[in-house]
Amino acid sequence: MASEDVGVAAAVEVEEERKSAALEAEEKVASHFFILTPSGEEIPPEDFDFEGRENLWKFYIYEKAKRREVERAPPHVELMRRLEIADYEPASDPGNLRFYPKGKLVKSLIEDFVRSAVEEFGASEVETPLMYGIMHPTLSEYLNRFPARQYEIVGKHGKPELFLRFAACFGQFLLAKDASISYRNLPLRLFELAASFRKEKRGELVGLRRLRKFTMPDMHTFCKSEEEAIEEFKRQFGLCMRVLEEIGFSKEDYEVAIRFTRDFYEAHRDFIQELVRMAGKPVLAEMWEERFFYFVLKFEFNFVDATGKASALSTVQIDVENARRYGIKYVDANGEEKHPIILHCSPSGAIERCIYALLERAFLKMEREIRFAYAACLALSNAGSHYSSCDEASASRIASFKCPQKRRHPC
Repeated sequence: MASEDVGVAAAVEVEEERKSAALEAEEKVASHFFILTPSGEEIPPEDFDFEGRENLWKFYIYEKAKRREVERAPPHVELMRRLEIADYEPASDPGNLRFYPKGKLVKSLIEDFVRSAVEEFGASEVETPLMYGIMHPTLSEYLNRFPARQYEIVGKHGKPELFLRFAACFGQFLLAKDASISYRNLPLRLFELAASFRKEKRGELVGLRRLRKFTMPDMHTFCKSEEEAIEEFKRQFGLCMRVLEEIGFSKEDYEVAIRFTRDFYEAHRDFIQELVRMAGKPVLAEMWEERFFYFVLKFEFNFVDATGKASALSTVQIDVENARRYGIKYVDANGEEKHPIILHCSPSGAIERCIYALLERAFLKMEREIRFAYAACLALSNAGSHYSSCDEASASRIASFKCPQKRRHPC
C-alpha cells in the first residue's frame, strides 16, 4: 500500500501555517496524570495495576507520549475499502474522503440517530455558515483560544480573509448573542450537525480516524450558574454513554479521560468522583496546574485501536470564557443581565470516527476469535485428542480470515 494512500506523506506538512496560542499551549502545557477508581482512590499510573485494563494502559501511554503521527495504517483502512464504505479522494486535499453508497447509508443512519437523541434531550437544531471572516474582532480572538488548525481562504490582497469553521461554536455563539434570553429559558440547548474542517498535520491523517473534513454533532448549552452547569454536565455524561451504547459500543469499548484544572478539582472533587462511578471503571485523570484554555473541565470517551492509537468519541466541556467574549447575556429574576456558563457537547464525536471505531472493533474481535480458535486447536492436538486437527467450523474460520495488514497471525 502506497504511503500516500494512508495519508502519510511526511511527518509534518511543509507549509506556512498560522498557529493559535491554544495550539502552542497544548503542545507545551504541563500536566500530570493519575488514575481515579470508582471506590474513590487516586493512584499514580506507575502504582496502578493495569492487569485486565490493557486498553487503559495503552491509552495512558498514548496520552503521555503525545505522539499523534501515523506509523502504520490501522486495519480499518483496508476494511473501509474492502467493504466499499469510503476511500481517499486523490483529487481533493488529504483528509477529505469520498463515501460510497453503503458508506453514505451507514453515515446517514448514525447522523439521524444522533440528531434524534439530541432532540429528545431538549436541544433545538439550528444552521449556521461554514465560513467566517478572520478579521471579525470576536472570532479572531477566539481562534487563538481554540486548539485547532484552520483552512484559510486568501483574499485579493494575498492575505487570509476567511476561514472554514472547525466547529459549530462560532455560529451558535453569534446566534445566542443576538437572542433575548431569560433565566426561564435556561438551560438553553442549541444543536447543529454539519461539516467542520481542521487543517490537521499531514502525518497525522489516516483513514476515518483523523480527517480534515468531518461531520460533527455540536450541542451548546447555556446555563445560569456553575451549579446548573455541573448538573447539566452530569446529565450529558449519561447522554453520551447512552448514545454510544445505541451506536454499538459498550463501556468496555472505550476509555474515559477526565481533565480539569487543580482549582476546579479541589472545589468539586465529589462531583468528579460521581462521574467516575457513572463510568463504572477506572478512568484516566489529567490535571493542569492552571487554566490554559477556555474550559475548566472536560471528559472524553476514547477508543483505542489495533495500532495502540486513541481517538476521542464523545466529549463535554465547561466553558467559562466565551459567553463574555461573545457578549452572550441572559436576564435573571431581578432583571439584571448576566453571562451564562456554556457547555460544549458532542454526544458521539465525529460521525466518521464512529465508523472507524466500529470497524476497528470488528477487526479486534475477529483477531481474538482467531487466536482463541488456534489455541483451542493446539490444545486438542497436544492433549492427544482423537481429533487430528481443528473442528470443521474453526478450520473454516481460520482459512477464511484475511489479515488486512499482512501481519503475522496464526492464519
